[in-house]
Amino acid sequence: MYNSKIFLLISLFLINSIASSNADSGQKCSNTSSFVGFESKFTMVRHQLRGHLKILDGCSFQVNRFDMLSGSFDIIFWGAVSLNFSDLTSGFPISGQRLNQTAYKNASLSVQLLPYITWDQINVLSIWDIASTSDFDHITLPQNGSDSVSDSVHTVFDNCKNLSDNYRVRWNLNVEENWIEIGLEAAAPTTYYMAFGWANPNRTKDLMSEADVTVASFTEEGRPFIDDFYITVYSECKLSSKDRTAIGVCPD
Repeated sequence: MYNSKIFLLISLFLINSIASSNADSGQKCSNTSSFVGFESKFTMVRHQLRGHLKILDGCSFQVNRFDMLSGSFDIIFWGAVSLNFSDLTSGFPISGQRLNQTAYKNASLSVQLLPYITWDQINVLSIWDIASTSDFDHITLPQNGSDSVSDSVHTVFDNCKNLSDNYRVRWNLNVEENWIEIGLEAAAPTTYYMAFGWANPNRTKDLMSEADVTVASFTEEGRPFIDDFYITVYSECKLSSKDRTAIGVCPD
């Protein structure tokens, strides 16, 4: 009986302590900040990140239509005083939420600021990879607050399909005007490349023989480039010994 009373008292003490702790740590969000209602779009710096941000109140924001190719497990919402690299790297986490999902496609995120963070401390809101100290994307908050939407221009496609965790194809189709726009996205090392070209559905092998192909990659200096190739046969490009014409996968 005595032990039961002690156990009951300890249990009540723990419950009261937890309730008191939660009450003390709870954030009191106000709507008085000049940033409330501010909206903007991410600028798609890396990993094909897109999204629309809206500040809801003094301690939370929402990101809708959020896309991002897979990255590391240390991607967080990050604050900085400017876009200067030293300021970005010496920035600070603004939320405990981590973006460590394999890939995001048209996701909706509700994000709480950390209890000690206020909007006045944040000039740049970044999606930051701690492991590689990389700015995946960012939004610059106006100095005096605003409810206007950023004028950043984005490449927008109506349709998207994940081909793998780090490779996507997007497209727009206009049946009335008889055209299609196609875009490829990938998060890949600089030694890799992406290629696009039409295939012949009536073939049983070498589906892209006699096709024009666009190849995109990076130079050794890290500069992006795009080249046009024509495929006569599936082999390295060389000159025919008969008429010196190009045979294989050759620059067009």
